[in-house]
Amino acid sequence: MNLQDGRIHTDVLTSLYNRRATDEYLIERLAKAKMKPFIIYMIDVDNFKNINDTLGHKNGDLVLQIVAEAMRLTTRHYDGFIARWGGDEFIIVLDEEKVDQAENIINLMNYFFKYYLFQHHLSEDFSLSIGYKKCQQELKLAELYHQVDQEMYQQKEAKK
Repeated sequence: MNLQDGRIHTDVLTSLYNRRATDEYLIERLAKAKMKPFIIYMIDVDNFKNINDTLGHKNGDLVLQIVAEAMRLTTRHYDGFIARWGGDEFIIVLDEEKVDQAENIINLMNYFFKYYLFQHHLSEDFSLSIGYKKCQQELKLAELYHQVDQEMYQQKEAKK
């Protein structure tokens, strides 16, 4: 039963949690947000379609695996929840009390992402857009996703 449950909640390509696991986890976290605030990050690989179109899907998959590895390194001291939310979008959830400055996580994530691109001889021109939201109150899941998604797209627009 545990093997089947693991397959239901795990993304095959990255071995991270998947969207189903993320939804279940966040519903629980949102119910306790007033007592135990958290920070949610949404990460998107910029121009991912171009990576697949120019370098092929094999390298596109490798970039997604690089994002997953960068997430693991970024969160290793924070006991965070990390997931592939879908496509080229990822989620990190960290306890607010463990994060000094939310922007430090973004800088660390970008550093590890570039490091792994270099290690795999991929273009360092690839980039991530990362938005975050501090959650200190109970929200509906869809509202939380919408808010953090808007933050992420503001970061993406700022790069243009």
